Amino acid sequence: MLNRKLNVAPMMGYTDKHYRYLLRLMSPHAVLYSEMIVANALIHGNRERFLDHSKDGPCAVQLGGNDPEMLAKCAVLVQGADYQEVNLNLGCPSNSVQQSGIGACLMATPGLVADCYQAMQESVSIPVTIKSRTGIDARNDFGFFEEFITSLYDAGCRVFLIHARNAILHGLSPRENRDIPPLRYDHVARIRDTLPDAEFILNGGIRTVAQTMTLLNEYEGVMLGRAPCHNPFLLATLEQCIFQTALPSRWQILAHYRSYMAQQTAQGVPFRQVARHLSGLFAGLPGARAYRRHLGICMNSDGASTELLDSALAQIQLVRYMIDELLQLFQGLVTQEDDEAPDQSVTLVAAALMLEVSRSDSTKTRIELDTIARLMAEEFGLSAQKVSSLIRVADAQVEAAHDLYQFTQVINQQLDYAGKKRLLYAMWLVAFADKRVDAIEDHTIRKIARLLHLAHEDFIREKLRARDDAAQRSRL
Repeated sequence: MLNRKLNVAPMMGYTDKHYRYLLRLMSPHAVLYSEMIVANALIHGNRERFLDHSKDGPCAVQLGGNDPEMLAKCAVLVQGADYQEVNLNLGCPSNSVQQSGIGACLMATPGLVADCYQAMQESVSIPVTIKSRTGIDARNDFGFFEEFITSLYDAGCRVFLIHARNAILHGLSPRENRDIPPLRYDHVARIRDTLPDAEFILNGGIRTVAQTMTLLNEYEGVMLGRAPCHNPFLLATLEQCIFQTALPSRWQILAHYRSYMAQQTAQGVPFRQVARHLSGLFAGLPGARAYRRHLGICMNSDGASTELLDSALAQIQLVRYMIDELLQLFQGLVTQEDDEAPDQSVTLVAAALMLEVSRSDSTKTRIELDTIARLMAEEFGLSAQKVSSLIRVADAQVEAAHDLYQFTQVINQQLDYAGKKRLLYAMWLVAFADKRVDAIEDHTIRKIARLLHLAHEDFIREKLRARDDAAQRSRL
């Protein structure tokens, strides 16, 4: 019986055999899922290519289909290819999938789904599972969900992977369907209590270690999706927390995967196809942004190889060294001040967020940098020398950052609402410094404002105030 405490969801464009090989280096225990394979393509296409894999178990293949006989044949092929589970997709809302009569739209025909499940399970000895939503379109009440799950339970299904959101089949894209419909963990909890001998794996909105560990106190297992795509090492951390497995280093993982890459490229697999999964390996570490940018250039260059990967890794070491040197310099300057010097973390993060706005349109103009320096001096009472050093450190931190959350969480912890509004106003002043605000700058500030939990009316009010003040200053 599989241990399904930790699972990585099937995702088109991500969970190919190379990604699963990399994740297996992170976690010996997590159950991994393939990209969805359409049953008709598997029966009539290149079966060896679809089902080829190595050293990724425990691993399941997800099938898409609506014909019981064809799905049964596919299940036999999956078992013959040495996978440990076969899963039926009942949750994908994309237009192309709907047009084929498969995915989430099948939730409207529970009888057919039950027939498909029974045909698959009767043909193989490995577990057959289903992955569904909690509802479709207007049919999103618990009664509909309960009836659908119960029909499968009566057909013999005992393992349910539930993306705890309604699927909007008309009006939302697949990407929007991952975020816009509200999470309904309560539906999953209720059906779990109704069918206590079934296993329910919770999927949807799970992004952090803390969130995962909390949910595991309530559910048999959790399934992560996009989070490990952006930060694969998250899976290694979860493996350690859940199974008490020793935490590997990223460099150990990379050494193993580098050998795998060399083998695959020698067999004719394009370098980009195996290298792309490494882009988030150093997420959150100094140099991560430079590494990702360099890796992206390498992947798309002629003659790309594992040697080019080494040059991307050098960016990590370079930026880490630069940040260490700059932090020592800045901390040395701060210790020369009195005890009432502003909190270093707040000043550093405030500068970083303003720099993020400045560089969001791919350019940092002199007037924008001068505006940041002036605002830092006025708000925190810093000398020109300290401001210059602070901006250098903050710029290096922005270069290394994986996302904005590491900055905004500091602001949320250290500043009250009024202080966050002042920072929002300062960011707008930076954006208006060159007398124009483009869509990317607006989007960046909007995203930061949301992360700082600022009201939309304050977002607009501070924008208009900064616009007027910047215009007045330019006339002086």
